[in-house]
Amino acid sequence: MNNEERILSILVSLDAKISAIETRLDTIENRLDAIESRLDTIESRLDAVEARLDSVENRLDVIERRLDTIEDDIEEIKEHNKITRAATNKLLDWAERVEQVLKVSL
Repeated sequence: MNNEERILSILVSLDAKISAIETRLDTIENRLDAIESRLDTIESRLDAVEARLDSVENRLDVIERRLDTIEDDIEEIKEHNKITRAATNKLLDWAERVEQVLKVSL
């Protein structure tokens, strides 16, 4: 076998190996395309989940503001209740004193 035949033999062998590598690369590319497609699907689902979470967060903000208002109203009612109770007790004390002075049952 002369040098040209050896070189040709090596080239044929290399060509076969390169073809096998290209086939493997094509397979890898196809798998990567499938993975990218799945990732795109996952990304769009995550976008939808984020949108829903934003909506829930907005609703919770509204609820929180309403609860703050309710808490403020309850505090105001408690204060008014204390004032009313104190005034009622004063009126009862006054009525008892008037009853004792006038000796009349109220």
